[in-house]
Amino acid sequence: MAPTRTMAPSGRWRRAGGRALCAAVTVAAVLAGCTSTSTDGRRDTDKAVVGDDSAGLSDTEIHVGVVVGNKQFADAAVGIQARFQQANDAGGVHGRKIVVDKVADDGGTAASAVTAVRSLVQQDGVFALVTTSSFLANTKPFIEQQGVPTFGFGFDDAWCNSDYTFAYNGCPAGTTAHTSNIAHFVGQLFPDKTVKGHTIAVVGDDGASSMRTARLYASVIKAQGGNLVLTQNTMPGATSAPVSDYTPYATEVMRSAGGKAPEYVMTITTAQNTLGMTKALLGAGYRGIRQDFTMYDPRLVRAAAGGNELMSMQPWEVDTPRMKESIAAIRAVKADQRLTLPLGYGYWSADMFVKMLEKAGKDLSRSSLVTMLNDDFSMVDGEGVGKLEFPRMHGESAGCLAWVSSDGKKYTVRAKLSCVELIDNPVA
Repeated sequence: MAPTRTMAPSGRWRRAGGRALCAAVTVAAVLAGCTSTSTDGRRDTDKAVVGDDSAGLSDTEIHVGVVVGNKQFADAAVGIQARFQQANDAGGVHGRKIVVDKVADDGGTAASAVTAVRSLVQQDGVFALVTTSSFLANTKPFIEQQGVPTFGFGFDDAWCNSDYTFAYNGCPAGTTAHTSNIAHFVGQLFPDKTVKGHTIAVVGDDGASSMRTARLYASVIKAQGGNLVLTQNTMPGATSAPVSDYTPYATEVMRSAGGKAPEYVMTITTAQNTLGMTKALLGAGYRGIRQDFTMYDPRLVRAAAGGNELMSMQPWEVDTPRMKESIAAIRAVKADQRLTLPLGYGYWSADMFVKMLEKAGKDLSRSSLVTMLNDDFSMVDGEGVGKLEFPRMHGESAGCLAWVSSDGKKYTVRAKLSCVELIDNPVA
């Protein structure tokens, strides 16, 4: 194992050999000890094996590691850098500048994602991680073992049930007695503002996260009175071979409402699959309501024509001082940057981290930050991501969504970001 990086009394970095040991230490190192799991499935923060509790910290700097999936989410790195530059231009956080030594690509594989995270923690000695990698499930055991606070957007269930992972949208599918109220937002797309009595098909892929989310959303819609006619999870997902023909999946949807097309089709899969299904449905003559979570991108606005996008952030088109400041910060880093979903994943993940650092204060360590965040942390942010509540959001979604639609030339905001009360989890 590579030597960890610690702070010398002079304030300069020095290298120190040694390994993280399963041993009791002082009360200040709250995370010391052997690994265990709490009764609710979250790793117990006072019994986890940890690395250097003050890694990546000096009196003037906080070193952060960034991991992105360049195949799908390359724009996220620009968003992260823009938000950190904003903080640094304002004097940093409690006198410390946020330093990103390296932006690592997860390489599109679990193995390379694990290598990237290990390198940032063990070689570069970062304090925390901000990530939009879709391989958190693979890197999470090491993150927990080392006690590294990790921040990002909750793509899947890997963001759930851990004291060390903080997703600004929470646990996407929900694992507690209360969870998403997706039916409320789906209902807003109908003229009568309810799912009751309407025929709805939910289409996902064969990935574990898509299957779980599709099952949950379908159950919530049904529990709220929707006429659920199909839950489809046979399409190959992100880790499978690309789909060559979407016609069979579209055909099943078109016949799902008693031989007819349903009024509403929700797609929960990758951007590539969503685009393929959209083309197949339109080619089959579908004229109902289409809704997905991935086609909010200027490059896809024509393909998304007539469709609706739900997202866990304020749309870039919302004209408020806060959103203008965010876009200006992004353009200061990259003048021609497109305003996309992955860009938002990065920007708002970094924004969450900055806000949490501000609340943590000057006396900072990994363990003190994690302990504070898991001690009924609450912050309302109506502009960017709605609200942040931990530890609740380790097991539940934030309950905040916005809605835009495409006319083929531009996206129009149909509903700004709003948060609703969660309902009982029908599949808990």
